[in-house]
Amino acid sequence: MSSTPVPPATPQPQGARNRRLLAWAVGFLVLVALGAGIWLLKPLPPKPSGDLIAAAHANARGIGHMEQFEYGPAIAAFEEAAQSAPDWLPAKINLGIALFNTQTPENLE
Repeated sequence: MSSTPVPPATPQPQGARNRRLLAWAVGFLVLVALGAGIWLLKPLPPKPSGDLIAAAHANARGIGHMEQFEYGPAIAAFEEAAQSAPDWLPAKINLGIALFNTQTPENLE
C-alpha cells in the first residue's frame, strides 16, 4: 500500500486573506451595531404609580407576618401595599400567596 503524496496547499495571496478578514470584521461590527440599536430603541417598562415607599413598608410587614404564619394580618398588610401602589406587582403576588396559604374556599377562588 503506497501512499501518494498530497501536494501542499497553495498559499493564498496576502491581499485575499486580508479582504476576507476585513469582511468578517465588518460583518461582526454590523451585527453588534444592530443589536445595540435594537436594545436602545426598546420601550422602557412603565414605572409603578402610587406611593412605593408606603407600599414597600406594608409589604415588608406582610412578609414578617407570613414568616410567623399569621395570614390574616399578612393579607391586611399586602392589601394596604396593593392600595398604596396599585401597579406594583410584588404586593399583588404576595397577597395571592397569603390568600392561598389560608386554605379557605372563598380565598381560593
